[in-house]
Amino acid sequence: MNNKNRPKVRPELETADILIEMIGLMGLLVLIGLPLYYYPELPDQVPHHYGADGVPDRWGGKGIVWTLPAIGAFLYAGLWYLNRFPHIFNYMVEITQQNAIAQYRLATRLIRSLNAFTAWLFAYINYAIVQGGLKGSFDLGMWFLPTLIGGMLLLIVVFMYRATKA
Repeated sequence: MNNKNRPKVRPELETADILIEMIGLMGLLVLIGLPLYYYPELPDQVPHHYGADGVPDRWGGKGIVWTLPAIGAFLYAGLWYLNRFPHIFNYMVEITQQNAIAQYRLATRLIRSLNAFTAWLFAYINYAIVQGGLKGSFDLGMWFLPTLIGGMLLLIVVFMYRATKA
């Protein structure tokens, strides 16, 4: 069955979905609120890039603090909208009338979780940029990149496992 013949149903939001959505929205608010609050205090030069070791390796104008909120808001809105159409997603199993709601719920929860994860990730990076500007230096830490990759992979693997069992 191709995705044109899949059931076009949307699973009802459960408490977990609402909680994940609220966590993501809080991340988005922090992402946007940080530069709003700190912009007047920022020096002209702030970190623009962090190396794999978590140390800033490029500096530039403070206007960069608006880049992540713009990208983050666009990405968040796009994924939120996309989540309204779970029948067009790719699945590891064939979608039938019997498994559609369960598969759609898992898939939309994964997108919702990745959206929240990304909002908080962008918020933390923007926090690092702001703190780097205010303090002269702020390292993300050597743990940042492995934790980021591990967190995303773990989230995806857990949802893939659950999808094959649903």
